[in-house]
Amino acid sequence: MGLVSFFKLPSYSVFNYQPRFYDAEKERQEKRRKQLRIEQGKDIDLPPGSTAEDRIRGKMQYKIPPVKKAKRRSNLRLLGILAVLLLLVYIIMAV
Repeated sequence: MGLVSFFKLPSYSVFNYQPRFYDAEKERQEKRRKQLRIEQGKDIDLPPGSTAEDRIRGKMQYKIPPVKKAKRRSNLRLLGILAVLLLLVYIIMAV
């Protein structure tokens, strides 16, 4: 009779990972080729923002708040807190 195992041992995980490589030079060459085709009139039907780079830039713009507005709000909040603290100090000292 075989030995009965009360605990199930986990098996190892197997992944089918195929890495993708980014070649900046190849990307630049393809972009230039498309631009030349557009200039020659061969590839006119490309809509603006059709490259992956343009799509990524377009989607990220609305997610990042403008720095100037955030800075201005922060400065106004700091001035408000400072004014309240100065008022409290003045009231405490006057009493």
